Amino acid sequence: MGKSKRARKLTASGPLQHNLVLLGPQTQSRSEVPEAKRLQSGQESGLCQEECPRMEPPLATFFPGHVPHSERKASSRKRGRKRKANAAERSALETASTMSPSTRPPGTVATVEEQVRSTLAQVELAIADAETALAQVYRAQAQNPSKSTGQVSSPHELRSGPLAKKKGKKTTRVLGQSKTLPVRKQTKAPQPSKEYLAQASQLSRTLSHARELLLVIDLNGTLLYRPKLGSSFIPRPYVDNFIRYVLSTFQVMIWSSSRPENVEKMCRQIFTPEQLQLVIAQWGRDRLGLTPFQYDNKVQVYKDLSKVWDAPEVVGSHPQHVGGVQWDQSNTVLLDDSALKAASHPFNIVEVPEFLGNQSYNAEMRARPLEQVMNYLEVLRTQGDVSAFMRDTPFQCAEQWNGESPKSETKLCP
Repeated sequence: MGKSKRARKLTASGPLQHNLVLLGPQTQSRSEVPEAKRLQSGQESGLCQEECPRMEPPLATFFPGHVPHSERKASSRKRGRKRKANAAERSALETASTMSPSTRPPGTVATVEEQVRSTLAQVELAIADAETALAQVYRAQAQNPSKSTGQVSSPHELRSGPLAKKKGKKTTRVLGQSKTLPVRKQTKAPQPSKEYLAQASQLSRTLSHARELLLVIDLNGTLLYRPKLGSSFIPRPYVDNFIRYVLSTFQVMIWSSSRPENVEKMCRQIFTPEQLQLVIAQWGRDRLGLTPFQYDNKVQVYKDLSKVWDAPEVVGSHPQHVGGVQWDQSNTVLLDDSALKAASHPFNIVEVPEFLGNQSYNAEMRARPLEQVMNYLEVLRTQGDVSAFMRDTPFQCAEQWNGESPKSETKLCP
C-alpha cells in the first residue's frame, strides 16, 4: 500500500506510535484532529516547527495550577530575604536581652520578658515597703491603745481593703476591661486582747533573782536557712553555743511554720539526740489553725501563744506547776524573724534579723545577733513581767547588747 509523503516522513523519524495514540484507536483525518493536540504533537516530535509554533505558556492549557519558573524563583528570593530579616531581628533582641540597661545601645527596646521582670521587681519592693510601714503603724497603735480611734487594723486588712474581703473576690482592670478574679483567702490577723494590753502597759519591775521562762523558738530564718530545693540546711553562725545556752537556762519548745516532717529534719540537723530530749514540744504548720488551702499554700501565718499556754504537754513543763504557777505573757518569749507572727502578743517577741544563708553569712559573723539575743534573754530572766519590759525596751541588734555571752549551765535530761 502506498503511503503519503507525510506518513513516510513520520515513520522514518520514529514517533509514529505516539501520533497513532494521539489520533485515537480509529483513523482520523488531519482536519478532524483538534488544533491544540496537533500543535502539541508537532512540538513533542520536533517536526513542523514552522507549522506548529510554541504556545505561550505551553502548560497552562493542561495544568491550570502551574506556576511559571520565573515567578517561583522570585517568590523564593522574597522568602529568603524575609528569613534573613527575621534572623537578624532575633539576633539583635537576644543580644540586647543579655546586656544590662546601662551598656545597651541607645534606641534598643527591651524584651517583653525583661520588662515583666523589671515590673515585678518594682511591685515586690513596693509591697515590702508597704508591709514594713503597716507593721510600724500597727505596733504604734498597739503600744498606745488610748490614742487609737477604733479597733486596731491588722496589716493584712489594711493591705487587702474592702474589695478583697467582699465574697472572696476583687475587681481588676485588664486592658481597659473590668474582670473579676478570685482572691486567696488569707488568715485573719488576731488582735491583742484588752487584758493583754492592760497588763503590758504596767511598769516593769526588776527582780533580785532569775526566774523560769518559756522560750518558743522558730527554725527557718531564725536558727538556720532552708533552701527551697534539697534537704540540706545552713546553720546560723554561733547556733551551737546558743542552743547549749537556752537548753540549760530555759524551758524550750520549737514552733515552726514548716510542715511537721520538715521540722523533724531541721531539728535533727542542729540538735543532738540528747538535746532533743530537753525540748518539751516540737510544733509545725499543723498547729497554726490553717484551712487545707492555707496549709498547702504560702500565706501569712500567726502564732497565738494562748495555744501554747493551753497545750497539755506545755502546761505541765513549768517547774512550779504543782504549786499552781503557769506559763503566761509574763514569762513567755517568742523568738522569731517576723514580728507579724506575734500579732496577738506583740510584746512577747524577740525579733531577730532573718538569716538568708550564704547571702548574709559574713554579716552574721560580724554582728553576731544570736550572742546579742543571749545577753537580752539574760536581762529578761530578772524581770517580773517580760511583756511590760519588752514593750518599753524591745530587742534590736545594737551595741548595748554586745559583750561577753552568758555561760551555759548544766541541765539534766528529764
